[in-house]
Amino acid sequence: MGRRGLVFLGVVLAMVAAACGTTDGGSDDDRPTIVATTSIWADVVTNIVGDDANVETVIPIGADPHDFAPSSQQVAAIQTADLVVANGLGLEEGLEDVLDAARSDGVTVLELAPLMNPIPFALGDDHGDEDEHSDDEEHSDDEGHDHDGDDPHVWMDPDRVAIAAVEIAEALALLDASIDWMERAEAYAAELRAAGAEAEELLSVVAADDRKLVTNHEALGYFADRFEFEVVGLSLIHISEPTRHICLSRMPSSA
Repeated sequence: MGRRGLVFLGVVLAMVAAACGTTDGGSDDDRPTIVATTSIWADVVTNIVGDDANVETVIPIGADPHDFAPSSQQVAAIQTADLVVANGLGLEEGLEDVLDAARSDGVTVLELAPLMNPIPFALGDDHGDEDEHSDDEEHSDDEGHDHDGDDPHVWMDPDRVAIAAVEIAEALALLDASIDWMERAEAYAAELRAAGAEAEELLSVVAADDRKLVTNHEALGYFADRFEFEVVGLSLIHISEPTRHICLSRMPSSA
């Protein structure tokens, strides 16, 4: 085959590839795109939608949602999403303007925390001896974050997350009524409630008088509310291990 023949063949193949892209590649494009502000809610959404929707996360694991600033690509993803699932109650401070703009442009933004029977912060503005240590750099986790109003850390209670699953299903039904999202959400909610019951059984070894929590960031109010613990104060020591958010002030004796 001569040079002209090769060029012609290349053009034909390119046209075939383009045609295939417009016909065979439409299946994924037809799925709704759900943008979740945090990986926590992305995981909940994924457990409901499976492969029937594209799920994207804005704030990566390990990033502080209070201070996170989105990239231009992430802003565009929010603005073009079929549904945005957010926490709300001030958790995503750096995204509030972006979410408000998307909402104004007609994007459905579902803020879950206000719908999940929110409770006030366990400690509020009174953090005990915190003022005496205002110069301690190790307390920077809480600097600039108001601890008044309702607590946004709703995912610490599996029963409340079960409520969120139903709310997500109702929003999904408005996007695509051909799928029984509610059936999936209710099945997932049952798993969440079972997990809560299992955690309650595991924690039953802790006597009622010993159920006291000290945390280095006030994020366990819903855990305390669900499992009948009392948040007694903020730790003065920064702990970097995975167990940094919780310590039991007294544990039952092994005797």
